[in-house]
Formats: sequence, C-alpha cells, structure tokens
Amino acid sequence: MITATAVSTLTVSFLSGLMKKAGETFLENAVRKVGNQLSSSNIFKQLTNEKINQRYVENLVRSVFTFRTITSGDKDVFLDQIYYPLQVSSYKYKNIKIEDHETLENEMRVCLVGVAGQGKTMTLKKMFLEDMNKRQYFPFFISLRNIDFSREISLPEIIEKHFINNGIKCTKQEVSDFIKNASIRMYFDGFDEVTDSQRKNVLILLEECDLQWNTSVVCSTRPDTEFCKFPGYVTYNVAYLKKQDVLNIIDKNITNSDVRNQLKKILTDKEFLYDSIVTPILVDIFIVTSFGLG
Repeated sequence: MITATAVSTLTVSFLSGLMKKAGETFLENAVRKVGNQLSSSNIFKQLTNEKINQRYVENLVRSVFTFRTITSGDKDVFLDQIYYPLQVSSYKYKNIKIEDHETLENEMRVCLVGVAGQGKTMTLKKMFLEDMNKRQYFPFFISLRNIDFSREISLPEIIEKHFINNGIKCTKQEVSDFIKNASIRMYFDGFDEVTDSQRKNVLILLEECDLQWNTSVVCSTRPDTEFCKFPGYVTYNVAYLKKQDVLNIIDKNITNSDVRNQLKKILTDKEFLYDSIVTPILVDIFIVTSFGLG
C-alpha cells in the first residue's frame, strides 16, 4: 500500500463535540446580543441535540473531510491523514503556513488563489476545520459547483438548503436571524468551477455577503478569474512547493520505507525533477508513475 494508514482523528464523536460546543457558544452569544426572543434559537437547539448533531456531523465528515486521491486508489482517506500545510501570501503578509489554529482570522474576506492541483480546496477545508475548533466564527463549507447559479440566489437560501439537506429543520426567517446573530464564516470553494455565464450571480452573492450581512468569506479560485478583480477581498496566493515540501509530503503519505527511499533516490539522481514537481497533485503523479498503485 502506498498511502499512509495513520488513524484519523476526525471521528464523528470528536467533531460532534466541536459542533455541540459551537452551537452552545453561539446561542449564548446571540441571546446576550438580542435577548431570549431569538427566532433562530430553534437552529441552535438542533445543533446541540445529540441525534441531530450526529447526523449533521456524519454528513460533514463524508462530504468535506473524506477523499479519494490518486495514491489512495479505492480507499477513503481523511483530511488529517493526508493534509500537508501550505504557505500563502498576500500584499500584507508573507509565507503564512495554514496549519493548526491558522484561519487568517484577521481578514474578513479572502480570495484564495492557486492553480489546478495546488491544494486550494485542502487548504480551505483545513481552515474550515480550525474555525470549528476555535469557535470565533460558525463556519459553513459550500462547493460552488453544486449550486445552481442560473438565477440570483441569496445567502439565506444557500444556508437554509444546507441545513435542511443535513437534517436541521428551519425556515428562511430563522436562517436570516441566524446569519445576523451567529458571526458566521462562509467557505466557498471553486469560483472557477462555475460556468462563465453564471459567474455574475456568484459575484452578486459575494457582494450580498459583504453589504447586506457583513459576513466573513473565504473563497477559492484559479488565477485570473473575475473574482480576482473583485473589490473588498484580500488576495492570498498559495505558494508552490519547495524541495523540502516535496520530501515531507512523500514522508507523510508513504508507508513503505523501501518505496520512500527509492522515490527519494530518484529525486537525488534527477534533481531537475524538483523544478516541475511544484504542487501536491504533481507529487502524487510522481509517486504513481514511479511505482503504480500496487
């Protein structure tokens, strides 16, 4: 087997605990803010209900934190088993490593830019997980390609559908109240994966998040899309891998020491390969083409 088999810490019980604490924390904060007549208390109460909470988290684990990679073949792997912290840089801050506890929390709105296979989605999911843990924001992870942008769609509509699909019964009014009082953060993945003709409606949604709801947003995209020129967002570019990053990823993802050593020998003998292995997906391709999946 090529991929690492370290036991994942992202268990349903662990994440359920995080979600329950988040629901309790944000309910307390919201009640202090607007009083006991909080109309979204129904949502908070469901998030702290053990049975409903467990279903919500099981769906989260399956849809956000579970992967099939080039090197894992037909086996599921979890975020913490394969995640390697990448660096991001903006005009203000350089070489920030997205690792434990790092969520770029000082930025209200982030445009996360990287080429295909550079690790944008993994980085976004790591930040989402850390936000669950820190409870500064109540985070949502939304893949933009799964939303129908053939028409304008509002933030409450998106969150209402997300909640209902994951077992949380709610009304649009309750969701609107939740957005106002819960300090949410939206993780939108894949602006570039929305068809060109529908991207205008994504930009309208992002503008609504800012102007109407004052919501924190982190949205990923490939370079040179319309979103890269959108005002109000600080652009963070994902860094290309350096030599040591490539070696570290091999160490993390390869269980067989003989395979590990052979891969490193290839790189030592053909050091020019480092010039082309500059993204995580290219490391995977290098591994597979060198030894196959067996």
